[in-house]
Amino acid sequence: MLILLAKYADWLIPMLGGVLSLWLLIAIIRVYNNCKKLEIHLDELLANSESTRIKLNNVYAELYKLLGKYSIHESDILKYISAGQSNIQLLATQYPQLKADVIFQNASNSWSALYAELQNCMVIYNQIVTQYNTYVTNFPRVLACLLIGRKIRKHGKIM
Repeated sequence: MLILLAKYADWLIPMLGGVLSLWLLIAIIRVYNNCKKLEIHLDELLANSESTRIKLNNVYAELYKLLGKYSIHESDILKYISAGQSNIQLLATQYPQLKADVIFQNASNSWSALYAELQNCMVIYNQIVTQYNTYVTNFPRVLACLLIGRKIRKHGKIM
């Protein structure tokens, strides 16, 4: 057997080196492609959560404005009561656009739904981050990830 190996060593060793190099290159390419897929998925989830965060901030701004108008309305009612005018019904009809109970309830429900959606987005994002971080830190992939520059990503926060 050794005589046979010695006879073909001049071409067998370079061929084995070439096969090993090709296998290693293919393994690095697979790791790169898997990392890229996970990174793209993470970026999509992050963009989705940012979109939800913007909607949430807009609803929050609406609620803030509404509460400002409502507090002015309440202040006016208290002024009328303290001035001895008991016709609050007249004052209430002067502010039909406020209808704070319905508007506030709708805005509050919208805010709650968006906040729940944002929480859900961040849970999914953090699950994929955990999956990605596990992938890039397991041996032997960690060596390939070091070669292609992949690093651990941080988990997201809601606010």
